[in-house]
Amino acid sequence: WAGQELYRKGNSREEFFNILQKNMQPVYDSARRQEYEIWNTNFEKELVQKYSVQAAPTLILFKSGEETDRIRGAAKKEDITDLINKAL
Repeated sequence: WAGQELYRKGNSREEFFNILQKNMQPVYDSARRQEYEIWNTNFEKELVQKYSVQAAPTLILFKSGEETDRIRGAAKKEDITDLINKAL
């Protein structure tokens, strides 16, 4: 999805997160349309602690209030889609 653009040597931290956000936005928008919740861990410090989030991005899936699966760090769109489809 982001290919080499995301990992290009010399990208600043800000550039890295801007590229990541740009590439993940369609996934976020799709999830919201399907009534999934998306939390920004930069602003949800209590949730970061509660769910022991140690990497950004982190995708946590819940069923009946219990965590069922988790992806830490950058992942391919296909991996995220597979994880969500598995959970449905």
